[in-house]
Amino acid sequence: MPYIYEVNGVRNLLFLKYIETYMELGDVLEIYRVPNQHAFEEYKQRMEEEPEPIEVNVGCYTYRTIYGLYQLNSKEWLEELSHRNYITHYGITTFVKY
Repeated sequence: MPYIYEVNGVRNLLFLKYIETYMELGDVLEIYRVPNQHAFEEYKQRMEEEPEPIEVNVGCYTYRTIYGLYQLNSKEWLEELSHRNYITHYGITTFVKY
């Protein structure tokens, strides 16, 4: 996936199902949210100064934030993740599969 996309609906369970279905071993997908594209530089500066990274490992069902690492249930991980805050205003969310 070596491209830049603009997407809507990344907080939707269907997006997570898409990730689960089409991510291949070794894939990395980074998502960042820019609520106001006219203020992109401000958001970028805030992300660099006070990062709030989130990493979701689709291969081993883990969710990592600045507060710790959480193991998701392998059978219900999509539902569990859909109830967590995996997209933030000032952080980059990285989906990996390994």
